[in-house]
Amino acid sequence: MFTIYLLLQLIFLILFVIGKVNNTEILILNIFKYLPILLNLLFSFTKRIDVRLKLGLLFTAIADYCFLFINNYTLGVAFFILVQTFYYLYIRKSREKILIFFSTLNIVLVLVFNENLLIVEAIIYSIFMISNILKLFKLSKLDNDIKLLKYSLILLLLCDLCIAIKYVFNLNYNIRIILDLVEWICYIPSQVILIIYSLKKIGTTTNIIHPLSAEKNKKILLFKKR
Repeated sequence: MFTIYLLLQLIFLILFVIGKVNNTEILILNIFKYLPILLNLLFSFTKRIDVRLKLGLLFTAIADYCFLFINNYTLGVAFFILVQTFYYLYIRKSREKILIFFSTLNIVLVLVFNENLLIVEAIIYSIFMISNILKLFKLSKLDNDIKLLKYSLILLLLCDLCIAIKYVFNLNYNIRIILDLVEWICYIPSQVILIIYSLKKIGTTTNIIHPLSAEKNKKILLFKKR
């Protein structure tokens, strides 16, 4: 199942790149962008991963929907703040509901004031993101597994930098295409790495990533029993 998941993610990414290079209709491109995110969410529901990571994937799907299909960037960033809040709680092994409350309240405020809060939302999101990455750098010195989560957020940060550059600067068409490609080439792998990390934490990646090794171990156990 994991192999099929990876293959589909690769196919969707290739379809997006081909579509972007060939100037495919925006709606089709956005569907190619969104399918990997939706696949990530659906795949997470089939595994018993930490609920904070699962909620992060859920609100990632909602945030991307806001970006890709209703063009509400402020609301999208507000949902991404909620995503980073769940990552913040997971990284620190915390269940502080007050942070979730304020992040949810923030979404309500955005629904009321909308575009007037885009810059504020972007600043809050950046603070959460950088804080999470810095914490992961510290934790990765003690836990090798956490490095995967660190790499995931670093790729996500590179994706966000591409978005910021496109938003702030008046760029020509070709540069915008390149940045859009880099953005999603960073973003989709970041989400896949998050799934791999989640599976590793629940102890299912040994068989997934190294099926031959797992089969070899079974044969060794059978030999010992004889």
